Amino acid sequence: MESRCRLCGAPCSDAQVHCSRACARVAGEAAQDGVEGRLRRAFQRRKRPPVAPPDPDAEPMFFEVEGFWTGGCAAAVEEILKSVGGATDAHVIGETGRGRAYYDPEKTSEEDLLAILRRYGFRAGTVRDAWARAGGFSRSWEISLAVRLGVSATLSLAVAVLSFMLRSEMLRPGADTPTLRALMFFFTLPVLLYGGLPILANALWSVARRRVTADLLTGAAALGTFALSVEGLLENTALFFDASCAVVVGTLFARLCEYRARRRLARAGERLAGLVSGGAVRLRRGEEIPCSAPELRPGDLVLVTTGARVPADGDTVEGGGVVEPPSGGRAEISPGDRVAGGSRLVSGRLVLRAERTGAATAVGELARVIELAVSTRMPGASQASRGLTLIGIAVALGAAFALASSTGPSGPFAALAAVLLVVSPTGVALLPEIAATSAMGRAAERLACFRSGDALQAAAAVDAVVLMRSALVEPRASASPAAIDGDPAVFWPVVASLSALTPGPVAAALRERARLEGARAPVVVSGGEGRLARAVIEGRDAALGDRAALQELGWTIPESLRTALAEEDHGRTLVWAGWDGTIRGAVAVDAADRPGAEAVGPALRQAGIMTCLAGHDADAALDAQATRLEFGTWLAEASLEENLRKRREAGRRTALVARAGPDAPAGAGAADLAMAMDCAEEGAPEWAGVVALGSDLRAVTAAIGAARRGQSARRRAGAIAFLFHVAAVPVAAAGLLNPLTAVGIGMACGLVMIGIGLRAGGS
Repeated sequence: MESRCRLCGAPCSDAQVHCSRACARVAGEAAQDGVEGRLRRAFQRRKRPPVAPPDPDAEPMFFEVEGFWTGGCAAAVEEILKSVGGATDAHVIGETGRGRAYYDPEKTSEEDLLAILRRYGFRAGTVRDAWARAGGFSRSWEISLAVRLGVSATLSLAVAVLSFMLRSEMLRPGADTPTLRALMFFFTLPVLLYGGLPILANALWSVARRRVTADLLTGAAALGTFALSVEGLLENTALFFDASCAVVVGTLFARLCEYRARRRLARAGERLAGLVSGGAVRLRRGEEIPCSAPELRPGDLVLVTTGARVPADGDTVEGGGVVEPPSGGRAEISPGDRVAGGSRLVSGRLVLRAERTGAATAVGELARVIELAVSTRMPGASQASRGLTLIGIAVALGAAFALASSTGPSGPFAALAAVLLVVSPTGVALLPEIAATSAMGRAAERLACFRSGDALQAAAAVDAVVLMRSALVEPRASASPAAIDGDPAVFWPVVASLSALTPGPVAAALRERARLEGARAPVVVSGGEGRLARAVIEGRDAALGDRAALQELGWTIPESLRTALAEEDHGRTLVWAGWDGTIRGAVAVDAADRPGAEAVGPALRQAGIMTCLAGHDADAALDAQATRLEFGTWLAEASLEENLRKRREAGRRTALVARAGPDAPAGAGAADLAMAMDCAEEGAPEWAGVVALGSDLRAVTAAIGAARRGQSARRRAGAIAFLFHVAAVPVAAAGLLNPLTAVGIGMACGLVMIGIGLRAGGS
């Protein structure tokens, strides 16, 4: 029988207690700190727990960890950091090792947090890469990067003109050629030292981490061609200052595009976080006390006046008015109604009892979803990293071959270096980040937020979308009696009691109608499954639900109720109720379709995606609704998970759309992608890979469309890069390609690929 490691659960030999020395060291340190049990659970659990919102007063730390040996190491690092006194939260992305921690600066420091990780055997350090800091999107850095690019591009243009003049022999006899060659050197020097300073710094950091990155290759290219040019300047041979400048300018431009794409995505999160970070008025003993929204605590009474933002999630205690939710639209609010944080009070005045404040509000959770998506690794990044490693090997072999077969530093070596080192890092390496981030930013602007790059990749691959009934109709519905044959004094209490067994807008409408009809408080019952709720109420065997399900029990329909069948045949939703073997009446439930419901079916079908409607109502009602909204078919909710599992086994990919809630809907575990609607009111559930701020179903098409555009951009740009290298590398290696021409063609291909990536987000 195979033995398992006591800490991480990985396979190991019978003579070993732990799978590796690293695991044994972590176990020893954890035993000393008394957290061995926590780390064991962290290593072995498959599903990460929900990330708690950080304390508004906590300081963030961006860090990177190396030394992972199993998939549970990321969760273990989180637990190690949380065990430190003063650390409030930590999140680590397992694929990249990058993470963010929050701590109280009065109790601990960044050095203490990093020291404990190093004591456990991990190599840890703060993130110095200014391109990748998830929270470092400052306007000043963007301006600095743009200034570096502008200065470098201007000087590079002058170097390119001088290089063209020298190589094309345009100068008249007797011209001062040494002076022009010296000018090229002095123009290139600030490009390399000022414009290329961030590139060279990141290249040195990559060497320290023993990784092959885009900045390492471009930094080597810039320094290598500059060194060859200095040698050529001293020996009066060929110069390659133009190639060195092209490396810097191309990389700066690509990095600026990547930075702006990530900033576009981050701004969507900043706008959401800003809705609950303004001012507030707290009520204490009748006194109005101004404060900031993050200072509010659950249970506080908050005064909201006309034009102000609601600073927290909570219930209205007194007053009322018209509010404009963060997702758009308007709604009337009265005492007892729930109000989402970030809503704007258009008219009226209300007093709110805060329930969730700051980052714990629904819009705060959505902002955190975007924040984590910004720092996640995008689809295709791992393939690009492997491609960079291969490019580095190819450069080393090509350079050795070119130097061995040529008499000087010119010719094949220069052309090959220009082809491989100018276009590849700036285009191929950054393309997945630019395309995927642009697509996620575009979707976020349409109020659909991807939780990670994996969710984006799953959305691009779906070929069917299943909409739960809860996602297709508004949360509020109205009910009216269609026909009643029994005693109303018995009928409505039965409806009220049995509808309490079923969640959702239909059941809520039935309970509200029963209350209006004067039904007494519902009897507490238990039981019910699928399309039928059944229980014994005051000695009666009562049932509520689908007509077909009641008839399967052998229950009969009196002639007086036959008129209601016509309404059901026309597609109206009827809920039937009865007792003691006889159906006694029917209630018609009318629920308005969500905004965009009529557009989502045709739009998805035009994109080649099958659409399905899932629910447990009457077959005729679902059929009529599916036909009216141009959906392909409908599925029974009871068998939804089995159907989705069969589709996955057949290699098909399905997205499930449901209303946000703490519990995952039926079939969410079998779907390849889950999407939650109404997250501005309910918060961002953990079971959803895509969270939609509002109730507009056009967010579904926006999310899938953005994901597909991102995937298409990666494929097209990858094809361009492949064809370029297949055609250009052999020509350059043979010495038939002029270095200046190679630089021009490579830069043009890089710009085309970057442009394709930006178009994925509609930029």
